[in-house]
Order: sequence, then structure tokens, then C-alpha cells
Amino acid sequence: MSTWLALNIVNNNTNDARTMAPNSPPFAASLCQKCIFCSFHRFDMRLSKQVPLSKKQLRLSRELYCVLVFVVIVYIVALSHLYLTSSNDGSCGQNGKACFREFQLVPTTKAPADEDYVSRTVLLKEQFLLDAKLMNYSLYGLKELPVYPDHKKITQTYDIVPADLKLEEKLRVVYKKRLAACVIEKNMSTVLASIMCFLHDHEAFLKANRTITTEYFWTRFCKDKNEHNSIEDLLNATHTKLKDWTTFALVRDPLERLLSAFLDKCVMNREQFSDQNCYGCRDNIHCFVRTVYWRAKAFAKTQGRKPYNMEDVHTFPQNWHCSFKDRTNKMKIIKYYSEFTERKRTYARIVDVLKEAGIRPGLISEILDQLLGGSTYHTTIDSPEKKLVRMVVTKDQDLMDMIYSLYYHDYMMFGFSFV
Repeated sequence: MSTWLALNIVNNNTNDARTMAPNSPPFAASLCQKCIFCSFHRFDMRLSKQVPLSKKQLRLSRELYCVLVFVVIVYIVALSHLYLTSSNDGSCGQNGKACFREFQLVPTTKAPADEDYVSRTVLLKEQFLLDAKLMNYSLYGLKELPVYPDHKKITQTYDIVPADLKLEEKLRVVYKKRLAACVIEKNMSTVLASIMCFLHDHEAFLKANRTITTEYFWTRFCKDKNEHNSIEDLLNATHTKLKDWTTFALVRDPLERLLSAFLDKCVMNREQFSDQNCYGCRDNIHCFVRTVYWRAKAFAKTQGRKPYNMEDVHTFPQNWHCSFKDRTNKMKIIKYYSEFTERKRTYARIVDVLKEAGIRPGLISEILDQLLGGSTYHTTIDSPEKKLVRMVVTKDQDLMDMIYSLYYHDYMMFGFSFV
């Protein structure tokens, strides 16, 4: 009776298993049936030599045993079916589609036409090394600190220079990743342009013995290769839409940017320029700030039709660049910090954007090594001259009021605190 009951259960469950897994091997059910039949036969023999159980206990024991065996059989058949299904699925990795497992482990988008197409193993290794570098450079998990500027702290002695004017829009592009950076003078612009040039064609860049932190504007490697003067020009040239691109820009504390421009053009590298290149102010910071303010007011009064020069590009409000008035919510804004410890937050955010755009981890690692290993030839960060000039400016309340009126919208739009 017990053997007949077991066979009945096994037959029924085997049919259920076939229904659940139609692609399972044809011999699986018959093999399992024979094994269970032998097991129950031996079970009957052992029971005959021991103290006899009640009919109810015997029935419950056999049913429990059969259920356990059936669960094991279904588990094995299900695993077999899953393996056969995943092995026969030919959609993974074809027609430009990334495998789910690979996408989970390596967030780099790959397609056969991509010049950076490499094996999954190489990408995994590069990702591992990049994570190690982020930890080593103390960049892992760094975020920008939120700032909520309080305009009530400032004295509005001078008229606020208006926003929503269009000055310049200099784009540096990585076409194959549809990544575009809008560079703003004195906001790590030379280095950012070099990063985009390196990503545009890293093999040619390195073969030419170029490095990211030693590029010069006038002798830049990617001149006219990946450059556009407006987003409209870029979209027309590539026959794409803005939503197809990842765009970002670096912004800086307005006071720090102004002081950096003054020191770079009028003090530290004055021998490279004529005196007229500093508005004729030479090394007079009071003259320099006042001239910038009144020139910006005149430019705004003519709605941007008044001619501007090199100093204006380096000192006029940042919100006039990059068409921020049209695309503030569509462009990723990264704060560029002057202090070295805080500057790591800038690098961490740049890494996030590059990852999102699908840049290879190995290229990001190379960028980090070069960024943290040197500085550009004209950098004024941490210089004693800058500390001295900053002290002179911040102690002059009238001059600070003029600076706040000049850059009021920069402070409010980009979230920088008033000193």
C-alpha cells in the first residue's frame, strides 16, 4: 500500500514538474521515479524489521518523506530549466545591447562601434583599480556642501548688475559619448578643456606627449577638433537634440574668481601682457574692481551689444556664460573650490559625471592621476599673493559692496555664501 501511494504521488508530481519545466531533460522524471521507488521499497523493508507503527503514523511518515523528495526534484529540474533558458538566450551582448549581469557590474555603456569597446574582464579590472584610486585619493563618496546664501547680510550701496545676458558659450565635446563641457575662464577652464581633449582622442593625446595639467590655451592639442561656440552649433553639427547629451559646467566663488583673474593677468604674469590688458590699472586692485563693475553695467545696459575684451571674459558674471539663463536646470553644475582639501569635492563630482557618460574607468583613473599630480602654469590657488590681496579687499567694505552688487546673481544662482 505504501509503495503504491508513493508511486502515485511521484507520478503526479513528475507530471507537474514536466509542466513547470517543459525544457528539462527527458530522462529526469523517469530517473527520479526509479530512485524514489527504490527508496520507498527499502523504507518498507526497514519498517518490517522494526517495531510496527500505527497506520496513521506510517502514512504521515511516507507522505512527509515523499514531499521532501519531491521538493528536491522540482528544485533540480527548475535549476536545469533556468540554465538551459539562459544558455539559449542569444540576445545578450548583441545588437548593441548590454548584458544585465555586465551592466550591473560595469556601468560603462558599450557598443560594437565604440572605439573604447573592450572585454568585460578588462573593464572589471579597470573599475576595481578606479575604486581603489578613489579610496586612496580620499575622493570616495565626497559630495558638495549645500550653501544657502543670505542676501540680507549685504549692503546694496550699488545697483545690482542684472542677470540673463549672453556673453560666451565655449563647449568642449567628447562626441562618441555625447558629453559636453562648457568652460568658463578662471574656473579650471584650461584643465577642463584638456580633460575633454584627452577623452576625445586619448591615444593621440598621449602619443603627442601631452598632459592634462600642462596644456596652454594658444597651443592646445584639440584646437578646432572638438570645440563649439554654442549649443545650437553643436546640435546642428551632430544632428542631435539637447536631451541626447550630458552637459556640465564648473562654477566658482565669485570673489575667488575675481581675485584669481587679477593676480593672473595683472601681477603674476604681468610680463606676458601689456599694462592695458589690466584695464590700465596695473597692480591696483581697487582700480581693477571698480573698472570691472562699471564695464559690466555698461554691457548690461546695451543688452550685450557693447564690445568686450579678454579681461571682461575673465571677470564678468558667470551666469552670463554657457547660456545658463536657458539651460540652468538641464546642465549639471559643479562647484570649483579654491582650497585643495575642498577641491577634491570638485574632482569627485567630475568623476560622477564621467561615469554617468560611460567613460571607461581606466581613462578616469588616468585623469585623476594627472589632476592630483600637478597644477597648471598660471594657477593662483594657495599663493601668498592671493592671501594678501584677499585681505586687502575684504577689509574694504565699499569695495565688497561693489563686488556683491556685481556678482549678486552668481551668489544666488549657484549657491555661494556672502563673506
